Amino acid sequence: MDALPASLSEVAEVFGQFNQCLAFQSWNHHDKPNSSESVVSLQSPHITMRLDNDHDVFTLLDQVETSQPDVCILAFTSRNPKENGKLPLPISQRLFKVAIEKFDTSPAYLSALETDLATYTGTVPLSRGSKREWENARFVIQQNRAYSTFSIALTFNVNTGKIRALIFGAESGLLTRLFEHLGYVSTRPFWPMLIPILAMELQAHWFSRTLMKCQDNIHSIEASTGMRQFNYSHEKREPTPPDWKTLDLIAITRDLSSFLSRIAFLEMQAETSAYLMQQIAETTALITKTSALDESSIDSLYKVSPRLENVRNLYLGLASRCRYLTKRTNAQAQTVYCLIASQDHVANMDIAGASRDIALMTARDGATMRVIAAVTILFLPATFVATLFSTSFFNFQDTSGPRISGWIWIYVLVTAVLTVAVQSVWAVISKRKAGKITQNLPV
Repeated sequence: MDALPASLSEVAEVFGQFNQCLAFQSWNHHDKPNSSESVVSLQSPHITMRLDNDHDVFTLLDQVETSQPDVCILAFTSRNPKENGKLPLPISQRLFKVAIEKFDTSPAYLSALETDLATYTGTVPLSRGSKREWENARFVIQQNRAYSTFSIALTFNVNTGKIRALIFGAESGLLTRLFEHLGYVSTRPFWPMLIPILAMELQAHWFSRTLMKCQDNIHSIEASTGMRQFNYSHEKREPTPPDWKTLDLIAITRDLSSFLSRIAFLEMQAETSAYLMQQIAETTALITKTSALDESSIDSLYKVSPRLENVRNLYLGLASRCRYLTKRTNAQAQTVYCLIASQDHVANMDIAGASRDIALMTARDGATMRVIAAVTILFLPATFVATLFSTSFFNFQDTSGPRISGWIWIYVLVTAVLTVAVQSVWAVISKRKAGKITQNLPV
């Protein structure tokens, strides 16, 4: 077995802390050895186990060499479900090296685990070779990295029909369902690609449920904005249409953007998974042509092939539905944008109406002030003259005739000084206020 690639094996972040390992073993006949770890009866042709430490996994790997089950799968999960499929792997470097050596795993598996991309590699020759050439066919099938997606390294011995598999990335609940499906499958012996086919089928159903939730939420938004009543004749029409003015259109826009992002991810997963299923189908056809299959293997192949095509069609259907929902969501988003524009128009009309009312009130106040100013200006000269002549600077009671005081210049001087001072203070204050208003104006 080739050594681990130095660029990855020497990086500390690649391997992490062991959490748990779920194991599945199956025999084609009912002569499997007894196991105290089995979770099914001893009459069952398969057993599943949960291993909680490295030592138990090392022990199982040694037992596999002795008991030689037809199928052995080791699936490693992370402590935090959100970390499934991400580095570091939930396995030590030493255990990983022993596992890939015992299972004769493809050297490309570790490189595939480092990437986030869908990957398919296989080592099936194009023609029949010697027995040694055909001893093991190796495959790596990996989905785009996300929460609970499969990364599978598969080794198939064409001469003995024995299958060994390592799985990373999937959460424990999904792995448990996968093992249950493998236990119920009537196909014996197992066709090697049955493991990724069942795993991808479980993922397809999970994607389908997620997509249906998105569709239901989009339907609810369409109903709240009134689109369903106009575009779908089978929809029940409400006696009074919904009042879109009361909707939180900003929250709806945020939800629609979230749905578009989720649907785009599901479309990518569906398209790449359909590609993986196509590669599995081509590999299955290649193995059929280039290997000497016995009658039971041919019978297993005939049972698996329709299921393979069905799963591929599931993903093609999911991709098509994602494209449909994307267009539907975009149409609803355009409707919401129009409603937001309508809300802005209504708000602007309200603001314009309020501004008009304020302008009218200001005009009325201005007219009143002009009247007051006119009256004031009319009486101001008379008031000034009356006040001036009532002062002691003028004496109209003198017997020799009217007389003006010699101190009249004090009145003139004080009046001039106060007038200049008041006008200067008013000019300074007005300039400062005008500067503040200019600074506060938006650019």
